[in-house]
Amino acid sequence: MKSLIRSPRDVKLLKKKGIISQYWIDDQEYSTYFRSLLDEVFPTDFYFGSLCCQVDAYANKFWFRRKMSALYHTYFSTAWSMTSFIAAICLFILTVLQTYFTINPAR
Repeated sequence: MKSLIRSPRDVKLLKKKGIISQYWIDDQEYSTYFRSLLDEVFPTDFYFGSLCCQVDAYANKFWFRRKMSALYHTYFSTAWSMTSFIAAICLFILTVLQTYFTINPAR
């Protein structure tokens, strides 16, 4: 549970899905409680270690897709931002071509 709940948003999602049923506890208080849960306990046997390694290996396959998705959602969330980016690239290419042909004129 400690790795499931990292922020109040996680608590809100788990409440929405019906996994957590204590609605009278504040989300921030709930997340603070679960972050401090088992801080002093050190398990000797972790039975899900191989499963965690498999999940990490599977998640690492798609690192490029996750990075591109984050880039898209951060910088290109609207059509205008994508359009302005494409226009800026075209302008940059035309500027480079103009500079090249100014330095090396066609005879």
